[in-house]
Amino acid sequence: MVDKFRTLPERAQRLILQLYDSNKEVVKTSLLPVVPNSYSLERYLRELQKDGLINIREEKIVRKTFYVSLTPKGRAVAEQIRRISEVGDLSIQVTPEEVEKSKNLRFLFHVNVLDDHVTVEETAPGRPPRVFNIYVKLNGGGNFRLWCEEDDSFDCWHVRTAWGYPQVQKIMMHYRGKIKVCHVCGYENPENANYCMKCGARLE
Repeated sequence: MVDKFRTLPERAQRLILQLYDSNKEVVKTSLLPVVPNSYSLERYLRELQKDGLINIREEKIVRKTFYVSLTPKGRAVAEQIRRISEVGDLSIQVTPEEVEKSKNLRFLFHVNVLDDHVTVEETAPGRPPRVFNIYVKLNGGGNFRLWCEEDDSFDCWHVRTAWGYPQVQKIMMHYRGKIKVCHVCGYENPENANYCMKCGARLE
């Protein structure tokens, strides 16, 4: 499921978010502001339906009306996309070739999501396994980005693959001030909270 949403076109992702934010069944034509072309909208919706992410229901009273809603699978994908969009990287795309290569990666997540990196083990066929880290670092523009020590890059395929994991998204949301994670119990608090809403510990 994660691989599927990372290869969706950006407009298809925005359609899913629109349905997610609506939180109800909507008339198909109400989605035209997202994809302002009837032919393109129809194509995107049929692809999303084929992937099992949305339902399309037809109703005929005076004339045909089509209603669109998310499936449970589509809602889970929307939540993944929302997490990425909240930290400002909705445009990140992973190519089909990179999805295939990512099957050789294993992300070794730390228990503490306040860590500044994630460790990756790559087991490519015909090569000995290699272990390296992807760090949260400030780029030249003063923004927190993921940086791969293996490729010395903010934009390699390892970084793009890492963005698909909720644990990585939590790390980035913390560093970009979108959430405050309690150092005692690990609860995710709103960014304006001073004390943990679960255990009461003072948030750093």
